[in-house]
Amino acid sequence: MFINCYYYGPHTHSMLSEHLDADLDRIASMGTHAVSLCVSELHLELWTSKRLERICRRIREFGMEVHAVPNRWAGLVAGWCDGFNGWSVEHADALLAGYPPHQAFSDPKHP
Repeated sequence: MFINCYYYGPHTHSMLSEHLDADLDRIASMGTHAVSLCVSELHLELWTSKRLERICRRIREFGMEVHAVPNRWAGLVAGWCDGFNGWSVEHADALLAGYPPHQAFSDPKHP
């Protein structure tokens, strides 16, 4: 069986290398084949992109594949519920009425 571990957003937090390595060592020791990370469009554009690259490299060094779980790509899919993206910022008219604007949930019925 292929085992995939969802590792919640290590690239969005400050993590010491030894803590990251300890986590990855534990994940690999369980026989995990891949690690999935939630990735938003902004993660590829902002300061988190360097962290994301570093974490992907470390996962591969531990012998596992890296999979991306898209979050808020074009305002359509969610990897975690409180994420946001550039599309939502550019299309504020598509936000659900009365929803906290910093969370940027989009209305799927909006034209």
